[in-house]
Amino acid sequence: MTVDIRLVGSKDAERVARLARDTFIATFAEYNTSEDMARYINEAFTLEMIRAELDDPVCTFIWAED
Repeated sequence: MTVDIRLVGSKDAERVARLARDTFIATFAEYNTSEDMARYINEAFTLEMIRAELDDPVCTFIWAED
């Protein structure tokens, strides 16, 4: 198997946001109410926030995929 590794940019924001939401839900859903989960996800994983993090020069995001 070959794994491609590349830097992630703001063009990848939707994919990163989806992964972040899915990972957060899988990790914390059993410990929170669905209302709390929805509120946090809708505030913390917006495309605007993800793009801002991806565009921040002090942050580095790396994607690995096969």
